[in-house]
Parts: sequence; C-alpha cells; structure tokens
Amino acid sequence: MSHLRQNLDSFAHAFKALGIKHIVVSPGSRNAPIVAGFIRIGGFNMLSAPDERAAAFMAMGSAQATGKPAVVICTSGTAVLNLYPGICEAYYQRIPLIAISADRPENLIDQWDGQTIHQKNIFEKHILRSFYPETDLHESIAETELLNFVSQAVEISTGEPCGPVHINLPLKEPIYQGLDIAVSASFASTDITGKKTQDKVQFPTEWLNARKILFLVGQNKPDESLRYVLQSVSERFPVLTDVLSNAQSDNTIGCTENMEMLSDVHQPELLITMGMGVVSKNLKMQLRQLYIPLHFHLGDGGFTGDPFFTKPVTLQAKASAILANWIQQYEGGADSYFLHAWKSACNEVYNQDNEYEIVRSILKNLPTDACLQLGNSMVVRYANGCAKLPNTVFGNRGTSGIDGSVSTAMGFAWASPEQQVYCITGDIGFLYDKNAWWCNPLPENILVIIINNRGGMIFDRLHGPEKLPELRNFVHTPHNFNAKAIAEHYRVEYHAYKSVEWLHPTANISTSLESSSGILEIFTA
Repeated sequence: MSHLRQNLDSFAHAFKALGIKHIVVSPGSRNAPIVAGFIRIGGFNMLSAPDERAAAFMAMGSAQATGKPAVVICTSGTAVLNLYPGICEAYYQRIPLIAISADRPENLIDQWDGQTIHQKNIFEKHILRSFYPETDLHESIAETELLNFVSQAVEISTGEPCGPVHINLPLKEPIYQGLDIAVSASFASTDITGKKTQDKVQFPTEWLNARKILFLVGQNKPDESLRYVLQSVSERFPVLTDVLSNAQSDNTIGCTENMEMLSDVHQPELLITMGMGVVSKNLKMQLRQLYIPLHFHLGDGGFTGDPFFTKPVTLQAKASAILANWIQQYEGGADSYFLHAWKSACNEVYNQDNEYEIVRSILKNLPTDACLQLGNSMVVRYANGCAKLPNTVFGNRGTSGIDGSVSTAMGFAWASPEQQVYCITGDIGFLYDKNAWWCNPLPENILVIIINNRGGMIFDRLHGPEKLPELRNFVHTPHNFNAKAIAEHYRVEYHAYKSVEWLHPTANISTSLESSSGILEIFTA
C-alpha cells in the first residue's frame, strides 16, 4: 500500500500549522500530487502562474508584502531551473522563500527519461539550505517527522539572515492514488520563526565622542522603528538613505546620482551603515576615494559586503535598538558644518531630462501609503534622485537584473490586496517580464507604468559601444513595440501618453494615476 497521498497531505498541513498562507503554483503533472495536498487541506491563498520564472518572483513579492515565507511549487526538469533568477534575487535581498520542486526517482536520472535532471542541491550557491526527504514518500512516515521536516525549512528561511530554501520531493509512480480519500492530517497550529539577534548589543566606544559620523542606509526592508530613530539621528548627523532603504524622513538625505564632488569637508571620522547595497554608483565611487578610518556595519546575520573598500566591522544587532541606545548616551558635539556639507552635496538636482521629470512627477503624486516597485536600469536611478517617495519602496537590486520586476510587483499586490501597488519600469524590462500578467487570479490593485524610450537607452550613457555602430542592435535592443496588445490580451485597462502631454503644464497627473489597475505607458522617444 502506498502512503504517498497521506504523506503529501501531512506535508501540506505542516505548512498550514506553521502559518504559511501564500502558495504560487506553476502547473505541471509531476507536482500535481503535491499541489493537491494544499488544495485538500485548504486555508491557503493560492495563485496559478504557468511561467516558473515569473512564479518565483511572484512568490518573492508576496513574501515582501507579508514578511513571511511564500511557497512556489513547480514540476520536475528544466521547470526547476526557471525558478533560479527569483531564488537568486531572494537570496541577495534576504527574502524568505520556499521553493518546492517535484522530482523523478533517483534511479531514472541520466537514463534518458523525460523531465529528469540533477535537482538535488541544484541551487547550492544561492540557497540557505536544500532539503530532501530521507524516507521514500510512498512509505509510512510519522506526521511529526513531516512537521519537523517542514519546520526546519521554515525556521531557516525566516532566520538571520532570511532567504530562500529548497525542498525537493522525488515521486515515483503511481502518483495520483488516493485523491478521493478523506484527509486525515491534523497538526495543531504553531509559530516558527528563525533565531533573532539580541537587541542589547553594546555599541563601540568610538561612537560616543566622534563629531563627524556619516550614516548610510542601503537597500532595506520597511522598519518603522529604524525610520523613527534615524529621524532623531538625522537632526545632528548626515543620514544618507538609498531609494530602496525604506528609511527616508524629513531630515534624511537622498543618495542622488548627481551629487557634487566630495572633498575633505565630507570626510567622516567613522561610517555607520545598515541594509545592503546602494543604487548610486557616483556615491559608491566617491566614498571609495574618501579616507574612512572606521566603518561599522549593523548586520542581520548575513554576509557583509565591502562596497567602499573600508573593511567594515560587523555588529550583529537590530539597528534601531543599538542606535536608540547610542543616541541617548552620545557625549560628543556633532559637527553642524559636516551635516550642512553633506546636505549641500546631495541636494535634489532638477535637470532637464524628460524621463527624470516624468518619474519625479509620478512620485510626487503617489499616496504615501502605497507600495512602489521600481524596475532596474534608468527607472530606479531616476527615483534615487527624487525627494518624495511612498513609505514602502522595493526594487530588484539584489542582482540588479531586469527580469522579474513586474512579477514581483504582481506578487506583492496579490498578497496585499488592500494596498495600492505602483510598478514603474522601462519598456525592455516590461516586455521581458510580460508573463507577469499570466496568472490567476490577476490582482486588481496594481498599476504598471512604463517609461517607453523604445530600447535600452541606458546604454547611451556608456562610453564605448558607440565606437562600433553595428553593436546597437545587440546592446540597445531598439524596437517599435508598445503594451497596448498585451493589455487587450489580458483585458486590463490601458492608457498611453507622449512625454510632452504628460509634462504639459495643464496635465492632471494625479487624475491619470487614479486607475487602481492596468497599464499606463508614457512614450519618451
């Protein structure tokens, strides 16, 4: 007698017991028995997304929205490989994600059997841990054993750092038996979260008397306690906030790409950083040129990068807690001229670039409680130079690829239906990720805004490709496409503007942004 059906039901029920609710499914045959378990147990919010690449990003977006792990399930073979871009992005963004792949029996690998590849440890370099059942799923397995198996995966995904884990389940024939048998799994609900760093970490003594302290917050998840304490810190010290830091407040300083050249007056006694990377290449390059004698990074348990070549000392601590403790005991006199110098260097620059002005005009009219999802290339750089942002901002800068920006936003909108989501992307990024719309149910709270310059015009800013004109088709990707047919195909609202119409003094931009869903396309070329 096969116990596969009972085991897969217990497997799904373990996720329910652990509070996991959002499941993205890429349909297939080999994974159908796994999906059946989640359907039979019930209580999950499930989304169908046939394109595995889009599905992984959707799951990541839903995890961004909820702060809890989301699950993506796919069939065997190359379907698993299509999850890799989203898994890699979740790894570098430190987003909790659980990828479940169906697999073929191990004895069929390399035997010319269909949809059979080496799936065990397939994401090895970009995963927190891979899980593989030690017992054949057709054999009798205690429910508690399956609960512990899933609990480990959830605990590691939500630990410090958060990140993706992979569960690979080999299934042998027959795989569809027992679908008509009543469900018998019955776990009590529980709460599993990873180990968290202690809040009470002593700050270094160098912090007490330094007068020129530079704070920098890179890409980071929303954290209202951190935003609050940085508001207090920014009254005395320069606090630079990346567009994806989710830490902006009235006194913080945006990391504009057009900042002026730094000099000795900007040199800090020590640098304190939080979060991950910064968008501004200009800031990164200039900080590498400054002499920074001490650099402390407030970490979350993951690896610490060294983008400024300063050999940072990592303190594994909750940033808001250690900063609140320090600011109460600070004994030095903050250098007001140092603060002024940094504010002057990073003032928002109002340039005549049409695309920058378009992005700026959009951001000025977005509600503060909305979620903003930014595409890569020029869009995120334009936004990085703008002062006004919603309280929640995300962008796929973990790996900085163009893939998945719309899918991530779609997943966020699906998991947070009460929150309006705006996704601003370029035309190439949108076209590359157009399968983001191929999901069921399709969220109704997402407006995708396309800045269409008919190609990858970011490459016009690079010196080199113009020396060989024949390179243009292979670098810029020029085209004459638009999104109208895609909107019609998926039956979503579509509006188009030319840049001169959008930026005309009589244009009512706030009205143009009132649509809660659909596609808004602005042509700049």
